[in-house]
Amino acid sequence: MRCIDVIMSTSDGARLSGWYVPVVNGAALVLRHGAGSTRTDTLPQAAVLARHGYGLLLVDARGHGHSGGRGMDLG
Repeated sequence: MRCIDVIMSTSDGARLSGWYVPVVNGAALVLRHGAGSTRTDTLPQAAVLARHGYGLLLVDARGHGHSGGRGMDLG
């Protein structure tokens, strides 16, 4: 699975870090991790989807992994 590092900036200036897997089949998905984890926890699902040609965006939520900002794990 070939991943490209991406950085996104939010409207309030937080920098979110992620990986992009290029699309092959014309469809793309965003994978989100659960509370208290990071994008690496979605890698097993990402591997299956990438094998089927889906483009993928895996992003660390605010305050998680390599993303800036303050994390919010409630609600």
